[in-house]
Amino acid sequence: MTTHIKFVEKVEKAAEIISQIKVFRAEGQSEGYNQSTESYDSLEKAKDFIWSKFAALGISKEDEASHSLIAEGYCKEGDARTVFCERHFPVISVPWFRKIWEIFSDGQPLSTENETKTHGTSDVSGSIVELIKSSKPASQWRDRDLIEAYNIDSDGEISDELKKRSDGQAVVVFSDENAGTVDVEITGDLLRQSRRRQLPKIYKKDGKVYKLYVVGDFPSEIYEESPLAPGTLLFNGNCEVCGMDFSGVSKEARQFLRVAYNEEATPKENDRIAMLGLVAAAKSGVEELRRIFPEVGIVYDELAKTDELPSLKSVNAVENKSENSDPFGRGNQRY
Repeated sequence: MTTHIKFVEKVEKAAEIISQIKVFRAEGQSEGYNQSTESYDSLEKAKDFIWSKFAALGISKEDEASHSLIAEGYCKEGDARTVFCERHFPVISVPWFRKIWEIFSDGQPLSTENETKTHGTSDVSGSIVELIKSSKPASQWRDRDLIEAYNIDSDGEISDELKKRSDGQAVVVFSDENAGTVDVEITGDLLRQSRRRQLPKIYKKDGKVYKLYVVGDFPSEIYEESPLAPGTLLFNGNCEVCGMDFSGVSKEARQFLRVAYNEEATPKENDRIAMLGLVAAAKSGVEELRRIFPEVGIVYDELAKTDELPSLKSVNAVENKSENSDPFGRGNQRY
């Protein structure tokens, strides 16, 4: 019942928006069809429009059980967009659909799949999906489209075109360096400025300082090092040297293992049974390891006091489509 009441309230809220905009209607069925627009002069007509569209999705005004289909994830944004913007007149433009979809989806992210041209106008003119579908070379893309498509896994053609347009200057800013998320707005602004002048190495905006990256370079990534094989990075928790899986072993327990390794207290790599027993003990925690290696525990505590425990981390500067993108290649810096 609560879901039903909330959904009805959302319909009323969306109707307030629909009543203030124009909807498209078709006139005739000639090639390309003609369009006309009209406005709903009352909230009731706007609500009728919304309910008629939801009916095509199996969500009816009378069937309260169907009002949970969006909240439960069975009715997706792409399904609703097709009905509200493409399938049968009257329809609304995609930007207005997105505005009302935020109401029904409680602000969940909008997808970019199935972006299409609607009623003779471009849905999102120059969108990445449309550019890919039309197979346009990157040299014909807008700056913004290139930047939105740019990431560590993007096609080399995209990086090459951005390098060309930036003339080798550092223009890329990451809004989240850990996730490698490019700040499209700032990067676009810097790319435009790079055509007129030399850019600084850092960029300040709204009191925040950003590091600028050359196209092809990405923020350093931090990898975990095997506690029982110095210099070897873990992949999904696994060590390719000792063959052990350290998933589920705490940071403190891994540090203890490294101290034990440095003190030559750990089993030999070829003693697999003993190694498996050691890792199993490590998954139980530091106290279990202290019971097995009391002398190592003393060394561990002394190192902890002076903040000298091994971090077991390795920094790797990542470069798009280059050998450096291999976290297990040379050039890692341990600390």
